[in-house]
Amino acid sequence: MPIVYDGVRFDEAFRADLVVNAKVIAELKSVETTAPLYAKQLLTQLRLSGLKLGLLINFGEVHLKNGIKRIINGKLDDESPCDRLFVTFVCVVRGI
Repeated sequence: MPIVYDGVRFDEAFRADLVVNAKVIAELKSVETTAPLYAKQLLTQLRLSGLKLGLLINFGEVHLKNGIKRIINGKLDDESPCDRLFVTFVCVVRGI
């Protein structure tokens, strides 16, 4: 993803695993347990991109629903489309 810092544009500042609708960054992992470093990495990506919502998804968990962590950069709007997307995703994973 490109970023602009101090008036300088960096075309490939970082590579997000998955960006959904230019609104949500999904950081994908497949580890036994997630380290706090992964959440900090995702939060940094959110801050650099200006996006508000990120999902840290660990496919290494026994049950996928236990491997989803929501990371918010700042505060979401009351009627944020990101919120609806997250709720839909979680409902699909949980089979609701």
